[in-house]
Amino acid sequence: MMEPIPAHLLPFVVAQPYPSYTAIDQAVWRYVMRQNVAFHRAHAHPIYLEGLKAAEIEVEEIPRIERMNESLSRFGWRAVAVDGFIPPASFMEFQARGILPVACDMRTVDHVSYTPAPDIIHEAAGHAPILRDESFTAYVKTLCELGSQARSTPEDDALYEAIRHLSILKETLSSTPREVRAAEDRLEQCQAAIGTVSDANMVSRLYWWTVEYGLMGNLDQPRIFGAGLLSSVGESQRVFTDAVRKIPFDLDRCITTSYDITSYQPQLFVCESFEQLTEAVHILAKRLGLPLGRIANESAEIPVPPRVSRRSSQDTPEKGYPTELVAMYQSLRDLRRPAVGAAERETCLRALYADFASFPEHWLLRLEWLEVATCHQVLPQAQERVRAQLRALSADADRRELIANGLAMLDTAAVSGPT
Repeated sequence: MMEPIPAHLLPFVVAQPYPSYTAIDQAVWRYVMRQNVAFHRAHAHPIYLEGLKAAEIEVEEIPRIERMNESLSRFGWRAVAVDGFIPPASFMEFQARGILPVACDMRTVDHVSYTPAPDIIHEAAGHAPILRDESFTAYVKTLCELGSQARSTPEDDALYEAIRHLSILKETLSSTPREVRAAEDRLEQCQAAIGTVSDANMVSRLYWWTVEYGLMGNLDQPRIFGAGLLSSVGESQRVFTDAVRKIPFDLDRCITTSYDITSYQPQLFVCESFEQLTEAVHILAKRLGLPLGRIANESAEIPVPPRVSRRSSQDTPEKGYPTELVAMYQSLRDLRRPAVGAAERETCLRALYADFASFPEHWLLRLEWLEVATCHQVLPQAQERVRAQLRALSADADRRELIANGLAMLDTAAVSGPT
């Protein structure tokens, strides 16, 4: 039987605002997951695909956290929905207790390949699969117990708030360049104010370079197990290029290497095994003079209410997508249903194609349309024109790889989900 959530953690638990996810959110989830599953078949830790299946995380739609909770409970974990960033010590304590906190937000189309803010792709498809490995679970729980009690400083707290603020701004479509620049300046000032590395900062760095961005194996062909990589189309592919330096894991080097949550990582650490990492946590705990095993031996007495929420689906901020654009994505999602007749599908595809001019920059919308048209072998001339539009949109360097990956997935009829 699972222990109840302690009272002091309950205020961070929210109801997942599932009805507020739009068809664009679902399309982003689907695009990222199709890309990631295809890539990680060969490059992720061997438990990755098995873990996706065990957690009942599907490629075609955003997962429901209640269902994830039931699935994870079969191997000793739970899942709760949380509202984006939560304080580091609380984030750590959830995991120390075997509870995966899952941010409910979904990244925007502009941040398909990488998002600076916590979102459900990162939490569900990044963190959850590797928890299927018992040795990894032991490491995470031990590290997070250490993190839940490690001492922080006012400078640490200011840095956390600066990172949180910048991440939210970058993921909000209505943010202005001036607002983002001001937040970046504030983050730089907070980073510069950090003097001696605190206990909490050491643990945070170890968590970042392993649980978030960890690699395992040899330096030439490591396997990915970090959630930040497993959930990022762009960054996971960069791992195997010269753009990322691979370094053998070393505790001292790891805890003295800072990181920037809003950018791609220039170097990553490669460990030998999860047991090596667990040994490193015990070494660090001794250095910091902090005990381990306290949480595992506690007996909580606070019952869990059926649902605790600080916001409802109606309170969820809109991303700023035009209503007409959301409706177009929804139409394409509906056209995948088997019950739709051939004539109705072709008529709707013609109408959607005619409306593309209203949204000249939306490459993902065109990929979604092209997939339906190609799958059902209709409108061949329009298909060619849509491909020409995508080639034109590929002139933008930020979109080039995203479009190329989408077309490659379409043309090879690659993965439709974990097997």
